Amino acid sequence: MTKLQAKTILNVLAVISFLGLMTYLLSAGQQKVASSAPLVLGTKTFINQDLYGNYVTEGTIEGYDCSMLIDTGASTLVVAESFALEIGLPKLRRVVVNTANGASEGYLTIVRRIQIGNLQGENIDAVVVPNIEIPHVLVGMSFLKNINFEKSGRQLILQPGS
Repeated sequence: MTKLQAKTILNVLAVISFLGLMTYLLSAGQQKVASSAPLVLGTKTFINQDLYGNYVTEGTIEGYDCSMLIDTGASTLVVAESFALEIGLPKLRRVVVNTANGASEGYLTIVRRIQIGNLQGENIDAVVVPNIEIPHVLVGMSFLKNINFEKSGRQLILQPGS
């Protein structure tokens, strides 16, 4: 083998190694981005209507038990600040929140894990609202847009969307 052939082989191996490394790094980056997208998995869940016509159920956020009210009028999950601090939700950025009682300041956060019945969600947008004490986490469209729901009698039936 001549010196030129050896250099050529080494250059080819270097290019192949470089392409392999770049492919690995780019696919790892894409997996990281893809894993941060909102996701809801699970099976059909039934929630009974309460005496006031609301759909209230027990669930968990970040592994902590909480009461949840299904609220199709809310654009995101809405969490009281006291509960958000208790479970360690991060403060990402300040936002203005428009509620039935007027405008208020809150902050955007991401719920890494939420469970409602047989449904598990990941990376769901939420808003934390200070200075309100609500007895429930409001489950809004940032979670509900990922599922199909239908009303049957006094039950709300939730299941992952297609």
